[in-house]
Amino acid sequence: MATKPSFSEEVSNLMHASHGNPLKTCVQCGTCSGTCPVAEFMDHTPRCLIGMINANLKEEVLESNTFWYCASCFHCTVRCPKEIDIAGLMYSLKRYSIWKHTYPEGAIGPVFSETFVKS
Repeated sequence: MATKPSFSEEVSNLMHASHGNPLKTCVQCGTCSGTCPVAEFMDHTPRCLIGMINANLKEEVLESNTFWYCASCFHCTVRCPKEIDIAGLMYSLKRYSIWKHTYPEGAIGPVFSETFVKS
């Protein structure tokens, strides 16, 4: 009988195409959060979000605005001492949220993304 993958494993599978290291290698140093230009507007910092994913806090992660606020500047990815593709993680969470329709009602980012992809 097959077992259902954990949320952390689901996210890792979404990121499989990325060349960064697995989220489990994160040492919670906070470099990603310290270099993020929009962290102050996020519900959770990138460091916190990775910790939440590793703890399989699926609902809390998907309710967060963190990945929708990501500016895609790649400061976090470039500076990560463990070479985790954090920007890729943010894209993966956006895709997952759109796929599962778990984004907050009235959120502009997901609606824009869906419209852009369907065009």
